[in-house]
Amino acid sequence: MQIRKMVETDIDMVCQIAQKNNQIVNQHVIPVAMQQDFLQLVYQPTRIKQRMKNSLFFVLEVNGQITGFAHFSYVNKQGNSELLAMYVEKEYQRRRLGTQLLQIAKEELHGIESMTVHVEASQVGAISFLQANSFRCEATVLEQVEGILLRTKRLKWCIN
Repeated sequence: MQIRKMVETDIDMVCQIAQKNNQIVNQHVIPVAMQQDFLQLVYQPTRIKQRMKNSLFFVLEVNGQITGFAHFSYVNKQGNSELLAMYVEKEYQRRRLGTQLLQIAKEELHGIESMTVHVEASQVGAISFLQANSFRCEATVLEQVEGILLRTKRLKWCIN
């Protein structure tokens, strides 16, 4: 198992993992057409390539195959970074690999004092994972997105 910074040749696999896993976690919450629009917009290889210049991606490799990734913003002036996305293939979950992705980011993100993440409230597994990694719920927000009411939780981890 290896965690490393993402390189351009990883982009297609990262897009595949995001698309597959996003559809799984949102299948009962967000209509398929809306999910596809989101994935088309966010996980297009050209967009990922652009984001690599302004944010930090790590990939998780097991036996030479990418099995997950995490995407973080760089630390802002207040010392905060945002966990923008994290996906680990189902067969590799519950092996502390997600925890290792978080840990490596905390080590690499110089000046970090806190990290925030926004998660759809129905993603109980993701919320449990984050809470097990010392994230605490700060707020729950109701958002109307294309006629669908989404409940989003904002969680935060602090260095102290």
